Formats: sequence, structure tokens, C-alpha cells
Amino acid sequence: LAPGVECPFVAGFLASDDLEVAEAAALALGESRQEAAFAPLRACFEDRIDDCRRTCAVGLAMLRREEAHEYLLSAIEEASEGEARAALEALAHYRHDEALVARLRAAVESRDDARLRQVAEEALA
Repeated sequence: LAPGVECPFVAGFLASDDLEVAEAAALALGESRQEAAFAPLRACFEDRIDDCRRTCAVGLAMLRREEAHEYLLSAIEEASEGEARAALEALAHYRHDEALVARLRAAVESRDDARLRQVAEEALA
């Protein structure tokens, strides 16, 4: 995506009833690493209840922007179990980043959820 030009156009596809189209849009936005991609990906993560939520979480992680990582970490701490798991699995793709993994583990521990801790251990192994 060209900086700032196509984000609104691509973001429109996040609401598609065609799951593959919505997921492709989420990944394209994430890959762009553009600041403008954060808000539509966050809205998609919050609004979708299907498998696209997981892909939006991956898109947010792919942005590699502090605000996106903070948002996903807060989802691990405070959101529903499904949202927390999606956020965790998305950030686990960066298991080589020791600082991010430390923050991820702290977010998981703050939740005091044995199932989520197990998912974290498996995802970060």
C-alpha cells in the first residue's frame, strides 16, 4: 500500500461478508505498517465475532507499532477470553523479541487465567 492513500479503500473490505476478502484486507493493512491502518484494524478486532477477529489481531501485530502492541496487550489483560487468546496468538509471532515476550508474559500473568497461561506457554515455545 502506498503511504496513506489506499488504507481507507482497503479498510472498507474489513466489513465484507466474504471471510477471505476481510482477512486479506486485514493482512494487507497490517503489512502496510501505516499508522492509518491501526484504527480500522482495532475496530474490526472489536466488532467481528468470526474468524476474522484473529486475522485482525495478526494485522495489528504486523503493524509493529507501539500503540498496536499496547492495544493487544491490554486485550490480553482485560478483554473476553476469545479476544485475549487472539491477541496472545498474534503477538506470539514475535517470540524472538525478548522485550515484547516479557510484556506478553506479564499481561498473561495479570489475568490469572490458567488456560490462557497454557496457551501462552504453547505459543511461545
